[in-house]
Amino acid sequence: MFITPENLNTINLEFTDYCNAACPMCSRFKWDGTLYKEKVNSNHNKLETLQKNIPIDIIKQLKRFYSVGTYGDPVMNPECVEIYRWIKENNPNCRLEMHSNGGARDTEFWKELADLNVLVYFGIDGLEDTNHLYRKNVKWTKLLPM
Repeated sequence: MFITPENLNTINLEFTDYCNAACPMCSRFKWDGTLYKEKVNSNHNKLETLQKNIPIDIIKQLKRFYSVGTYGDPVMNPECVEIYRWIKENNPNCRLEMHSNGGARDTEFWKELADLNVLVYFGIDGLEDTNHLYRKNVKWTKLLPM
């Protein structure tokens, strides 16, 4: 079966190509550890662009809308909450999900996502004494403020 507008029920959106971290073996980096400058840190998907290019009929039939963040952490997009809010307003039954390293935003931001029922998968590798080895540049105190 081919994907058609009539049977499309899931969208995985790349929100941005910005990330606060510098994780080893991330697709944002070359094998020698240098950043692919020509590929990253230049784009955010804008709400206006999505509104213009994804018909409301498609949004209304979605079962799942999410972002894994292959080239960037979705929370780095300044319109992240607004994009999820737009999806929720047009399709209250759509499952909203996101993957994030969790170290780029404050508690208020996460509360806004929780209020929209966005399910967030946090990429935490280890504890306070080891997370920084794998999730480089992610500050533990920002990730888990206590």
